[in-house]
Amino acid sequence: MASSKPKSPNTLQTRLWLALLLALLGVGASIASIYATPIPSANKLSCGLEALDCTKALTSEYSKVAGIPLGVFGLFYFSFWAMNLRATMRTGEPIFNTALSMVTLLGALTSLVLGTIMFFVLNAPCLYCMITHSSNLLSVALLWPIIKLRPDFRMSRDHFWHFASLIAISALAATALYFANTTRIAEAQLKETKQQLEASQVDSLEW
Repeated sequence: MASSKPKSPNTLQTRLWLALLLALLGVGASIASIYATPIPSANKLSCGLEALDCTKALTSEYSKVAGIPLGVFGLFYFSFWAMNLRATMRTGEPIFNTALSMVTLLGALTSLVLGTIMFFVLNAPCLYCMITHSSNLLSVALLWPIIKLRPDFRMSRDHFWHFASLIAISALAATALYFANTTRIAEAQLKETKQQLEASQVDSLEW
C-alpha cells in the first residue's frame, strides 16, 4: 500500500465514489473537447468563458497524436479507468487494484506533461483540458490509500477476459467518438463547399 495508515471503510468508500465521479467528469470533458474544436462552417461547443476558451489549445500541434484528437484517447482512458475503478470497488481483488494504480499514476503523469504544455508553452488555458487534468491529479490524492507501488500481476483466465472486455468497451466508445468527429468535419466541409458553389453561381449571374 502507498499509505501505512488504514482508512475507515466509510472514508475509503467516499474517496472511491468521489474518484468515480472524477472519472465520469473526465469522460464528459473528453467528449466536450472534441465538439469544442473549431471547424470552419461548423457549430462549436463553447464553454462560455472567454479566458478559458479552448480554441488555441485544441488546434495546436499538441492537440493530436498520429492525427487523432487527444479527446478520443481521453475517452478511452477515462472509460477504462471508471470501469476498472468500479471493479476494484466491487471486488477488492489485487489485480484490479494493480491496474487501477497503474492507470491512475500514468494518467496523472500525462496530465502533468500536458498541463505544463498548456500553461507554459501554449499559454492557453482550456476549460475542458483543465477538467481532465484536474480529475487525473485529484484522483491520485483520493486513491492514494489503495494505490499499489508494488504491483501484483497475478490473474486468472476470468480476470484476463474481464480486462479484455473493459478494453473493448473503451475502444468502441473512443472509436465511436472518432467517427462522430470525422462525420462532423465532413459535413462542415460539404456545407462550406456548397456555400462556395452558391456564391460562385451568384457571381456568375451578376456577371
